[in-house]
Amino acid sequence: MQNYPIPLAGEAPANLGKEHDTDAPGPARRPDPGGNLAGASASGWSRPPAHRHPPLYTGGRAGAPTCVTGHASTPPNLLPATMTRLSAPALAAAALAFSLAAIAPGIAQAQSNNSAPTRVRATVTATHDGRIDVTDQAGNRATVAIAPDATISEVAPIEPGAIRPGSYIGTAAVTQPDGTLRALEVHVFPESMRGTGDGHRPYDLGADSTMTNGTVEQAGAVTGMQGRTLSVRYRGGEQRIVVPPEVPIVTFAPGRREALKAGAHVILFVHADTQGTLTAQRVLVGKDGSTPPM
Repeated sequence: MQNYPIPLAGEAPANLGKEHDTDAPGPARRPDPGGNLAGASASGWSRPPAHRHPPLYTGGRAGAPTCVTGHASTPPNLLPATMTRLSAPALAAAALAFSLAAIAPGIAQAQSNNSAPTRVRATVTATHDGRIDVTDQAGNRATVAIAPDATISEVAPIEPGAIRPGSYIGTAAVTQPDGTLRALEVHVFPESMRGTGDGHRPYDLGADSTMTNGTVEQAGAVTGMQGRTLSVRYRGGEQRIVVPPEVPIVTFAPGRREALKAGAHVILFVHADTQGTLTAQRVLVGKDGSTPPM
């Protein structure tokens, strides 16, 4: 699935001292969430059967290969038929491409730090030497290095009353039959981040989801089970967005590396180098074990 820029995956908040592409960060269990560590359909590789271990093999050239958990594995030939007679260097390159494709959607194309990062929603399982072990929502595992200059932001719940006329917000949403949007989450930006990711674009939080970042022109009162309706204006347009009462509402604050511990729920923005090493330059981490909803 193609990743589209949104407020927090790309532009650096001024109060955090970074410059990014415009990208904004999705709840833990939404329909068809993006950002899994496996399933790169765009790369042309098929996902391995569910009963097999992830294709992250650490065995040497001799003997049976092992998966990251240490179990012996004998994977089928996963290369296309046209590759079965390639030279050793070509096979190595193909194996690298497959490894990257298995880690995250589109990551096979992200082989340099010049390309756009891939957004991955995951849970931290262990930390060691500036790296974290993570498991994504589909159960795939990987180790991700946290760059020394990585931006880490804490995502914390706030009260619905924080959304008022003049607030600068972002919201992932889906279109309703009447043309209005129904929010899946709302994040209220600190004043220092006003303007981040301004606009309306496709998003990866489910089928036909969108991300809208803009200024609240009107914030209607809560009306029963329907919630409240927001009028959000951005450069070149405006959207009416219904916010149901149960929708999570959060804000951002500078985070600390110490928050990246086992059990923490994170959104990682990662690159893969030519050796297949994954590195995150930006991390969103839920406060006190919460899950970033965007």
